[in-house]
Amino acid sequence: MDQTGADTIGARLFPAFVAHADRTMQILRGERWTFREAARAIHGVALALRRLGVAPGDRVGLVAENSPRWFHAFAGILAAGGVAVPRGEETSEADLDYLLRHAEARIVFAGSAKAAARLPAGLTVIPMEGEGFPAPAGEDGASLVASACPSRPDDIAILLYTSGTTGRPKGVVLEHRNIAHNMRVLPPLVDIRAGDLWVSLLPPWHTFEQTVELCAFSIGCTTVYSDKRRLRDDLREHRPQFFASVPRIWESVREGALAAVGKRGPLVRALYRACYASSRMRRRGNPLGWPLDLLGRKLFYRKIAAATGGRLKAAISGGGLLPMHVDEFFAIAGVPLLIGYGLTETAPVVSIRRPEDNVLGTIGRPVDETEVKVGPSGTFLVRGPQVMRGYYRDEELTRAALSPDGWFDTGDLGTLTPKGDLVFVGRSKETIVLSGGENVEPEPIENALLESPLLRQVMLVGQDRKGLGALLVPREERAGEPDLAAKLRDLLRLRTGSAAGRPVHEGVSRYALVQEPFTPENGLLTQTLKMRRNLIAERYAREIDAMYG
Repeated sequence: MDQTGADTIGARLFPAFVAHADRTMQILRGERWTFREAARAIHGVALALRRLGVAPGDRVGLVAENSPRWFHAFAGILAAGGVAVPRGEETSEADLDYLLRHAEARIVFAGSAKAAARLPAGLTVIPMEGEGFPAPAGEDGASLVASACPSRPDDIAILLYTSGTTGRPKGVVLEHRNIAHNMRVLPPLVDIRAGDLWVSLLPPWHTFEQTVELCAFSIGCTTVYSDKRRLRDDLREHRPQFFASVPRIWESVREGALAAVGKRGPLVRALYRACYASSRMRRRGNPLGWPLDLLGRKLFYRKIAAATGGRLKAAISGGGLLPMHVDEFFAIAGVPLLIGYGLTETAPVVSIRRPEDNVLGTIGRPVDETEVKVGPSGTFLVRGPQVMRGYYRDEELTRAALSPDGWFDTGDLGTLTPKGDLVFVGRSKETIVLSGGENVEPEPIENALLESPLLRQVMLVGQDRKGLGALLVPREERAGEPDLAAKLRDLLRLRTGSAAGRPVHEGVSRYALVQEPFTPENGLLTQTLKMRRNLIAERYAREIDAMYG
């Protein structure tokens, strides 16, 4: 049935398989799928699900990593009228058991044998490896459009469980209209056009990556699936117009560029530092920085931009706060980096910086049809068509987050500039309250410390203590320096508290060194590279106690 009259995912996505049938849609390690080939695979998934008795509204699990087949399964679930319940393969068995049973899913796609082995018993498992992933139907995009189960804007499309940084995952209920709103308003804001090429790196169950792919494919774009090992080569080979990722990836790109400069010897390092300092002067309106800024562009910055492929319309950062020093680095290098803000509960985009008015240090202005205000507790309140229906099977939590007149409390502290740009301050749930009653937002202080080449990761601690402390993960190449302790004490003294222009109680006077980095593999980072603060605090409780004597 034709859905083009409704504001649903299918109405915005499936016609692209007809309009761009012969265009390359997906690329993975040299293998390509056209929109026509992808439509056949999606149709095959939908038919297989119907044969298994999936009816409109039934929840279907999808435990897999990013790949063309992930999207074929995801879109096939929607074409069958089902509700997608996506999650990554690295999710703990306990979380998988909880969320799949909580979602009441009885059928699950498994991206690998390893993923299948970790699923709860009693489910129908559809393997995604091998030739048997359901055999593509012999029809084309027009058949997919005609046969897709008709949906209404207020039907549930995705049941997305949060990453669980603070306890048990919550099931976010996203309707078709929530995601279709982002698909409708975002492409013109950043000039996405048919034929543009994206590089995809993020886990697909994350709402940021889901929406990026849906926006791209609905317009007729090509997506290259990459990973951390191949990213540098894929950027240079495919020269994308767009690349969206999380702050930690952009930090690593910056670190790689600085490491390349560092390998060229002390004179080159000194020249780079002089050029960069002058470029910062020029950005701040000081004309004395002009000569060395031009030299920096010629010798250094062009190469940084070339490493991204050299033809980006926009690099996009979302899923967390980008430190100001990283933001400024890309601005100086001439890489058009746009910051977006949103949450799983807002499908996800609430605001984004505009190419024509890219204000550093902000997280952009609200997208069309979206209202944002600062509530009495200092948190952003959001109202708009992208705001979720609520939390699945949790009316109490839904009432706490959503007001009767539709305002969603993000829990993120922030301010609004006179022009209407959002400025992120911190997360209310991460606020550290010292024993003297002082409230501290850790992220700005952590980011200030991370400007140092000594450190790889930082997490502030001090809840109910008399002062702040820090868990410091040094960079591997700096960990063995004999004077590291003295350098770290100087860093804490100069970058925190009154010496850094901050309140005295925001000074960090104690720390513990942590040699093992926080990673998704050891459970201390989410798959989108956010710190699981509660788990880190539990693992290093002894070290934290020792800090305070």
